Amino acid sequence: MSLIDSIDLCDHFYIVYMCKFVRYMGIRALNMSVRRRKFLLYIIGEFKRKIGREITLTRLVKLLYLVDKELSKRGFPPSGTKWIRWYYGPYSDEVRKDLDELISSGLVKREYIPTGAGIIEVYKTKRGVKLDLEPEVANIIDELISKYGSMEFSKLLEEVYSTFDRNIDLGGTISLEPSN
Repeated sequence: MSLIDSIDLCDHFYIVYMCKFVRYMGIRALNMSVRRRKFLLYIIGEFKRKIGREITLTRLVKLLYLVDKELSKRGFPPSGTKWIRWYYGPYSDEVRKDLDELISSGLVKREYIPTGAGIIEVYKTKRGVKLDLEPEVANIIDELISKYGSMEFSKLLEEVYSTFDRNIDLGGTISLEPSN
């Protein structure tokens, strides 16, 4: 008797259902990642254009988080990033992985710049990268880059920290829903 012969009808429907579910979740995760990568590319490129310098990793992560919060508040779909509370506020490994993919693809370049306080990691986009973001979403991101892009870093952190419950355990999920 083969494996196929030993699967009864119930098992068959369960396997078909699970395959469809896995396929759906894979596509959903891919779509979220594509959206997040578009946001990252847009923020990196527009930050340089509007502020006049490359963006650091920490400022990029904080800006993407603020973009997600603002998009959710205004009824637009966010980047699909799962934000967790980490030592220095909202963080996501997904962002780091997407940045690595964008670097591997040649769309983004990572540089290390020595400063008096140590070495900082900055990002810039490949010249000529064009994105097809929804105009309303692009406008919201532009607003936030203008508002937070050249803000003193400690003030940016205060702003970010004021947007989530600081009593969430380390590693706990941060909701994008507006807090009451």
